[in-house]
Amino acid sequence: LSILSLPLYLIVSSQHPLANQESISLKEITGEPFVGLKQNCSLKDSLLARVHHMNFTLVSTYDAEDLPTVAGFVSAGLGVSVLPKTAGLELKGLRWIKIEEKGWVWEVGLHYKKNRFLSPAAQKFVSYMQEKFN
Repeated sequence: LSILSLPLYLIVSSQHPLANQESISLKEITGEPFVGLKQNCSLKDSLLARVHHMNFTLVSTYDAEDLPTVAGFVSAGLGVSVLPKTAGLELKGLRWIKIEEKGWVWEVGLHYKKNRFLSPAAQKFVSYMQEKFN
């Protein structure tokens, strides 16, 4: 169940050579140190699938536990990254650059297995979400 679609941006420190660009093709960041995410975040899977489709790879210099840590590492000049522009991530010293390629969004949603047991509370929550977002 899709709930929200957030555009993704390339983030760089305000001191980075790319900081003055309004938009960028992600192929331009080949070879840049990349601040990634550890395996516990669905955004990592989404990013890896997209760059694989574009036939280039990102080499993570650092892998952070969560999105605010990624933003902090980039702000400190440790590399570049791709993040949604959400509350709590707009740190001082960051530049958010629009990605030129189409489809760079993060789909936020609810996943559940229809053939698995759901408690009554979980069933009500799923029903509520379906009514609100369908």
